[in-house]
Amino acid sequence: MTTRNANVAAAALTAILLAGCGGGGGHSTSVTPSGGTTGTSGSSGTGTLAFTISVPTTATATKRMPRYVSASTTQAAVVVTAQNGAVTNTTIPCTSICTGSLSIPAGLANVQMTLEDAGGKALSQGTTPVLIVSGQTNNVRFTLDGVVHSVSLQWVPAVLTSTAATTVALLVNALDVDGNVITYDGAYVDANDNQVVIKLSSPDATVNAALQSYAVSAPGAVITLPYSGESSITVTPTVTSGTVTGTLAGATLYASSLANAVWVPAYPPYSAIYAYVPPYTGTYVAVGASSNGAPLTYMAMDTSGNIFATENTGLGGNGVEEFSPPGYQGVQIISSGAGPIKVSASGYLFFGNPTSNIAIYAPPYTGAAVATIPMNASAVNFALDAAGNLYVPTTSGIAVYRPPYTGSPTTIAAANAVNTNAQTTVSFDGSQNLVANTANQAAGTSVLDIYAPPYTGTPANYTLNASIPP
Repeated sequence: MTTRNANVAAAALTAILLAGCGGGGGHSTSVTPSGGTTGTSGSSGTGTLAFTISVPTTATATKRMPRYVSASTTQAAVVVTAQNGAVTNTTIPCTSICTGSLSIPAGLANVQMTLEDAGGKALSQGTTPVLIVSGQTNNVRFTLDGVVHSVSLQWVPAVLTSTAATTVALLVNALDVDGNVITYDGAYVDANDNQVVIKLSSPDATVNAALQSYAVSAPGAVITLPYSGESSITVTPTVTSGTVTGTLAGATLYASSLANAVWVPAYPPYSAIYAYVPPYTGTYVAVGASSNGAPLTYMAMDTSGNIFATENTGLGGNGVEEFSPPGYQGVQIISSGAGPIKVSASGYLFFGNPTSNIAIYAPPYTGAAVATIPMNASAVNFALDAAGNLYVPTTSGIAVYRPPYTGSPTTIAAANAVNTNAQTTVSFDGSQNLVANTANQAAGTSVLDIYAPPYTGTPANYTLNASIPP
């Protein structure tokens, strides 16, 4: 651990820790000495050690002294061992600032400070000598090293969307006991003040050979590794010095084309689109974001890879966003409405409002709707087949509209007497069977009608135990 000799001036010790604690971890901090007056050291008399620890809520960076103050800091435990052997300790409560003082015998003293969470668990700590001068003010500088509880690895990027040879970056993060990432310029230590050293390994021989030159003992480690077309790379951390009682979490980098991705809108309040690539067990790729920051609800993709998503009206959105490769940055193309959305193979965009209608737009979607289709208030969605025919649930069955969607529909009648409610959802399975769901046909049940092509015969009929749309 690094220590600093005190700058001796007089009988009060003032340690001002300037710390950045915004977000999910600690930031660079420093100790700034207060001004003092001249005095004389000696073994008689006492001095007052006054501590002021500042814990800002936004990051402050300084290179004057390396420090780590966790966002979870609620108290500072201070132990002072005087030259005569007397031990004095106190615990200083912290909110955005913590203050306290101790009366210490004059002479050379050893000051240990541990910043703790609400449960008294160590987050960072440091020790330094200071010469207490009777009757005067004394200044001290601390180096507070982060106490490592667990280790995690992070790939940048999280997923490769190509299998072409390149290099990738691996971040090595050490976390304190409350899960904050330790970020500053000093060393990693354990709860017993022993240095922590992290080594890495991989089953991939080429990657493993590159990892052997790295021993991580401080924050900010970014390791550049070769990638030569593997479907995945796994790296695992181990601790070769010090004691880490928490999880040592490895990380796997997956590589695949976005052409095989599964796309989903991010969970509110986030406004991005997530892409999961084969084998769909790794980290998603966050792709693009809506133009106004609104979370997204329904989503569809055309044959060119353009994504269309509806904004969440309950969280400040209203309309449809288009996301185009390669950047997938959202552009609002329809400024009002909410509901399910579909795109036909010929490029028609279908935007449904379950309380009124389905609006149909032709490329490039800048003009008014070319047609509107009535949509039953109890209907949840609609479906398109490979030919672009539109299937809409109604109270009497399923209405089928054919391009250009301006004529009267044909109707697939409701299946049978047991199915007397409105058919609320329709979809196609992998064999192009038309699946219609009547929700709440009876309390706690729903009915599935499955029509085989060309959808003119009597469907198979299944009663479910819950009202779950297909």
